[in-house]
Formats: sequence, structure tokens, C-alpha cells
Amino acid sequence: MALHVVPLTHDHVPAAADLMAGRYRRLRGTIPQLPPRYGDEAVLMPMLETIVGCAAGVAAMEGERLVGFIAGVAISAFKGRRAVLSPEWANAAVPAGEGGESRAIYERMYAAVADAWAAAGCSCHLIGQFPDDVGALDGWFHQGFGLLCIDGVRDLSIPDAPPAPVEVRRAGPADVAVVSALSRGLSDHGRASPIFLDGHPEDEDAWAAQLEGGERVVYLALASGTPAAYMRIGPASDDACGVIMDEGTASITGAYAQPDVRRLGVATALLRACLAWAAERGYARCAVDWESANIEGNRFWRCHFAPVCYSLMRVVDEALVAGG
Repeated sequence: MALHVVPLTHDHVPAAADLMAGRYRRLRGTIPQLPPRYGDEAVLMPMLETIVGCAAGVAAMEGERLVGFIAGVAISAFKGRRAVLSPEWANAAVPAGEGGESRAIYERMYAAVADAWAAAGCSCHLIGQFPDDVGALDGWFHQGFGLLCIDGVRDLSIPDAPPAPVEVRRAGPADVAVVSALSRGLSDHGRASPIFLDGHPEDEDAWAAQLEGGERVVYLALASGTPAAYMRIGPASDDACGVIMDEGTASITGAYAQPDVRRLGVATALLRACLAWAAERGYARCAVDWESANIEGNRFWRCHFAPVCYSLMRVVDEALVAGG
């Protein structure tokens, strides 16, 4: 039956929620650490109701059957451009083996919705994609998308590792200056090649509030008594992908090691402390997100976390978008 693409409306939400729930359950079959809630259509429907209409969206239909959809939200500025984001829970296509072909479906949908996004002045297109659909990912790559960010999860088991030449302890109010300096190191690392991430480190007042006993905690690694690395953990991050959001998720939201202590097991020692903290407080899983261009970070996090979302980006010629 011929595939046709139509504007996404609220009438499509029940079928879209059903399709997304099935895709999520398939992913969770290989990554059981994920929260179960997003495999429930009743959870997804209000999320989709909220995003439908925020930016142009499309539905792919075979007769009366919905086989794919893309919804999005406009972002006024991302990397200096007006952008539109379709989160990983706001797009799906029926994969091969389930009566569809996700790559072909996504290609047809994107050709239609990209035109609408460009007409709205959005030259930066952001797509969240589950990592288990290799065909869809290959299709996005061939349409000019590249990998930007990765979200990963893991259980709270403590990874085996040889002892690192550091002492790990929890940071307290007296460590504000030390933690602030290390966070500036992380910001400087992110701004440098090849990452080029314009981050803004938290100032000492913000760190002081956290270290006084907030919901997030920081662990320090000391080499010969000198603080050389840190890692922060707390409740699920608001800046991460949606499908890790759950009261059972603890998120790592910052980590940095001085260059002279890298590859000595320091980050693993900090991770062990963070996972132990999360387990003691009754969390069920740990999540983290990182830039794929962060060579050192990408190497470390992928060793310990299973990717659950790839954030993809494409930039189109601003001369060809409305207002360009």
C-alpha cells in the first residue's frame, strides 16, 4: 500500500503513542535498566499532546494505519541558530520485521517536515533517535545528520577496577574553591577543539549552595593530597533525554579529571563512589549524557553505560530558510 505523509494532528496521538510505546519496549528488551513507564501508552499520550503543534509535525500513513510520525518544538537559539528539536519520544517509524521500513519512512517524513521547519526560519534540525534502529540511523546519516550527544544508562552494580592512585571522598562546604576550579577545567575542556561547546561553569555561590547539603553530591579524587578530579550525581537531569526521567534515575551531571591523572582509573574510582551513593539512597539506575566529540569522555562513558539515545543535528544553508 502506498505511503503518504500528512500534517500531524492531535487525532494521530493515540496511534503515535502506541507506536512509540512499542518502539520503547523493544529498546528496553535489550536495555532493561530503562524505566518501564515509557512503554505505557497512557504515559506517552499526554507528552505527545503537549508537543503536537509546537512546531510543524508529520504523520506517515499506509491507508488508515499510522506507520511513522515526527513532532517537534522550536528553539529560539541553539549554537547560534534558530532550531527545531524532535525528542526521542516524539518520533518513531515502524522498523523492518514489524511490517515497515523505518529508514524509508523517516526519509519521506523528513523531506516533508524539513521544508516546513525551514519555512519557519529554523536552519538547525535536531533529532533524538533510539540506537537500536540501525536502518533509521543510516538514513539520518545519509540525509546530512551527524552525532551530537549521547545519553546512556546503567545499573548500580559497582564496576570491577584495579585500585587507582587517589583518595576519593565527598566534597563539603570547605571545598567550594576546589570544586569551582575543577568545573572551570571542564568548561575549558568543552570549549577546546574538537568539542567547541560554549559551556558556562557554575560560580562559587552556586557550588556553595550545593555543597551545603543539596540534593546533588560531589565526590573528589585527591592525588597525593591534591584534588585532581570530581564527579557530581543527583536526581534525574532535566537537560538529558526524556526517557531517563524517572524518580528511580540518578544522573551524573558533571565530571572532570586533570590531564595528568587521566587513564589511571581515577574516573572509575569516582564512578564507583557515585554508584554506591545512588544505591544507598534507593535509586534504580544511573544515567549520564555526553558530547560525542569529547574524545576522552566518549571513551570512558561508553565503557560503563549503554547508549539509549543519540541526539543528531543537521545544519542547512540559512540563505534557503525563511528570513535567511
